[in-house]
Amino acid sequence: MKSIAPPLSSQRIVPPLVTPLTTGHRVDRESLVRLLRHALAAGVDGVLVLGSTGEGGHLSADERDVVVATSAEVCSGRAGVMVGVQSLNTKAACASAKRAVDAGADHVLIPAPTALDLTQRELAAHFAAVASTVDAPVVAYHVPSRTPTSPKPQLVAELAAAGVISGVKDSSSDLANHRELVRLTRNVPGFCLLTGSETCIDMAFLAGFTGAIPGLSNVWPELHVRLGAAASAGDWSSARAVQDELGQLSGLYTLPSARGHASGAMGALKEALVQRGIIESSTLTVPFSPPSDELSRQVKEFLALGSESRT
Repeated sequence: MKSIAPPLSSQRIVPPLVTPLTTGHRVDRESLVRLLRHALAAGVDGVLVLGSTGEGGHLSADERDVVVATSAEVCSGRAGVMVGVQSLNTKAACASAKRAVDAGADHVLIPAPTALDLTQRELAAHFAAVASTVDAPVVAYHVPSRTPTSPKPQLVAELAAAGVISGVKDSSSDLANHRELVRLTRNVPGFCLLTGSETCIDMAFLAGFTGAIPGLSNVWPELHVRLGAAASAGDWSSARAVQDELGQLSGLYTLPSARGHASGAMGALKEALVQRGIIESSTLTVPFSPPSDELSRQVKEFLALGSESRT
């Protein structure tokens, strides 16, 4: 099996970074560097770029290259860079994954093809094809809200044992699925179980998951690092307390102007980063609707309220 490299801690935190854009809809490299440094300063173990939160599917190949190369440069020697690969088919996934690795990716996050549903055997062939194309660890992405086919725990365990994949990100919010993944892969050395279900990270860690990829860690990476450290130390009371705080902060996603659509949640994350002085603009990729002035006001009030509650 290709190992997840560079070495990471047992309860790792890997923020799925937004992609900062200029008001002219170009990748804002300076803001991206500040965002990367913000995450690294908090002590994260790695970063994920061009995932769902990074709007990777809405960017051109050249734009994705800029994001990967910049992230690899800033994170070199300090943290691993995982790159999300979106595609309609296996050939495109292989090509995109290879391009990401050539640009500096340490590992690639691969979902199922997004166009048509597949059998589990067909999905296995998809992951195997990508793994044979790149000289980097492959992490399977279980995201049932965005793909017609999901890798079942039995398939994940089979691919893990065969060395095809080195980890899985489970964004199903299904703790029973999390538990089954732990049970079926516990004898695979070094296999990474990464939760994308950010309101129950402590529960995922307690069940045996080894890391988390939470969207809120764009804005509050220090809290997630504290949660991971508490879990690593077996201090579940402290882990639960931090998780409770993060549960309140997840209200950022459900502000009235953000609720119910992907662009709202991503716009709220970007607007929070703007207001914290980390990125320059909350511009979203097209065809997403731009964040409204009302969302900006709601985020400002939310951040002020959250700051008061933590003092």
